[in-house]
Amino acid sequence: MFSKGLSNESVDKVILAIQRQRRLAKWHEEYGEKSVRPTEHEIVAHMILPFLLALGWSEQLLAVEWHKIDLAVFSRTPTIAENCCLVCEAKGLERALEEKVFNQAVKYADGLKPNKCKKIMLTDGIRLYLYQRKENGKWKQSPDGYLNISLVRTNHIAPAETNAVNTIMALTPAGINRVSINTEV
Repeated sequence: MFSKGLSNESVDKVILAIQRQRRLAKWHEEYGEKSVRPTEHEIVAHMILPFLLALGWSEQLLAVEWHKIDLAVFSRTPTIAENCCLVCEAKGLERALEEKVFNQAVKYADGLKPNKCKKIMLTDGIRLYLYQRKENGKWKQSPDGYLNISLVRTNHIAPAETNAVNTIMALTPAGINRVSINTEV
């Protein structure tokens, strides 16, 4: 991350956020099932928000449960539809992130008017898939980015050729509007 331009301070914050996500995921694996936890709201609040804050986003640009969207990320204020650059659909820990979840996120993103949202993130708190809108306005059906906080890799076999570091960089405020996730910074 540092070699791709993330500051020392931000790299330290991201590493700490990932360590916290891992620790919390282990706790939920051991104790969460009895209490039906974590909910998708807890995934957003305790795992995804701290991660995005570590990447340099401000609280003013992160909206929880905005127009039924689990987490909306904005390129600038005011937090209105035309400034929404990322829609996040969260599910509970280790819940399936299949086509139905993707379609739900697409519906939310496409429902924004005017529609300038370019990225969708699907997450269960441990796995994070990042999708991108094509130039023709349609969504790519396979993820451009993938991050598994349990094991951060730079070359995943599935989803094909995804790189966790590039995915992290694509989620920074500077990288969110970049056209391609898998290009060098």
